[in-house]
Amino acid sequence: MSKLSTDDRVVDPVDSEEPGIPPPGQWNLATRVLFRFFFLLCGDFLWQMLGVIATHPPETRVPWSSSLVRPVVDVVAKHILHVRVPGYQGDDSTFEWVLLLCWVFLAAVGTLVWSLLDQQRPNYARLHAWLRVVVRFLLAAEMFGYGMSKVFDQQMPFLLSRLVEPFGDMSAEGALWSQISISHPYQTLLGCAEVLAGLLLLSQRTTTVGSLLCAVDMAQVFVLNVTFDVRLKMMSASFLVLCVFLLAPQLRRLAKALLSDEAVGAVAQRPLFRTPRANRVATTVQILACVLVLLAVTGGFWKSATKPKPPLYGIWNVTAYSSDGVTRPALLTDTLRWRRVIFDTPFHVAEPVTMTVQGMDDSLTEYGGNVDTGRHRIDLTDWVQLGSFRETPASITFAYQRSAQDTMVIKGEFLGHEVRASLQRADVKSFRVARNDVHWVNNQADNR
Repeated sequence: MSKLSTDDRVVDPVDSEEPGIPPPGQWNLATRVLFRFFFLLCGDFLWQMLGVIATHPPETRVPWSSSLVRPVVDVVAKHILHVRVPGYQGDDSTFEWVLLLCWVFLAAVGTLVWSLLDQQRPNYARLHAWLRVVVRFLLAAEMFGYGMSKVFDQQMPFLLSRLVEPFGDMSAEGALWSQISISHPYQTLLGCAEVLAGLLLLSQRTTTVGSLLCAVDMAQVFVLNVTFDVRLKMMSASFLVLCVFLLAPQLRRLAKALLSDEAVGAVAQRPLFRTPRANRVATTVQILACVLVLLAVTGGFWKSATKPKPPLYGIWNVTAYSSDGVTRPALLTDTLRWRRVIFDTPFHVAEPVTMTVQGMDDSLTEYGGNVDTGRHRIDLTDWVQLGSFRETPASITFAYQRSAQDTMVIKGEFLGHEVRASLQRADVKSFRVARNDVHWVNNQADNR
């Protein structure tokens, strides 16, 4: 490979008239139009993300940004698309798809008007530089959030109820979540890859490699979301588009470096400001802001991950059961008898503990509530629709007595019947999949 001279430097579209940096030159018409369209469409994504970030938890509340545009979505859905929008249901919902269509239309109209009014401008180098900063910060923050949620097993937590739920009753998304949650090292490595991508996006010098890693991460996530029907397709696709935007100016250089033996010149980046001091301050502010976000995210997930297990945590087998004073044997045809009771850390609900009742037919009914260890009471306040964030108010109270660490009796009124159940706690490690041991020497296959 030949040695590069100072004149071999490749000029990025964000180059400028700064001392020592060649002028950006003329962008072709297609590049200018595409930039205008992406700039306007990116405004939609930033708007939505700010609304979600400001609304916590986003799964249970409507972001203020969505509330403001709700009337427009209703009109478009009813009079143009002739579809019904039941309400804000989060990512991939009818509401979000109609809203995206509205934004695409507005961005297209805005691009047309912008192009007609600004035909003489040769490039948008300065605006491009600032947009790259915003996209880098947004992507880094999202990578920190999703990455740390995996590092601390919070995005795909290990749920005890999955150990007793028949595989055939799981949704594709539930099967994916369970598969990842059963291996803490695997989930942690996935999270580390996303956090590393975010860290590399902090510096302009490492933006390209950070964008490449982020694109690989998001491509995998998008494929999983599509093939396992996870309701985050729109979000992961948006992140992937942002990665492509950051990589677009470097595509020729990357192709040249990876597919040929030719030398690849350095990139002369356009600074945000005209003075070196202002640019140093801007770089410092960007890094500090992202680091603060990372620390805040890490602290939040660390706090959640280090919470003690809720009282009565575990899978409890029902050894004896009576309803309205009548003892009910363990018959698979009995629709009233319990088979197991599971106390677990909440995932879909905000209550301190979830209590899941498994019937003799293996059906699961989940409740959210609280365990009062002082009064030996279990207060269930919400019935939870499995696999969702939907909660229906409930009022169920049980008294419990523990004769030993792993034995317990609970009694109370349940669905109109006075029930009494004797429980024996099972060893979680007795479930083969929960052991998930690594054997470097395998003399026999164990694909059960």
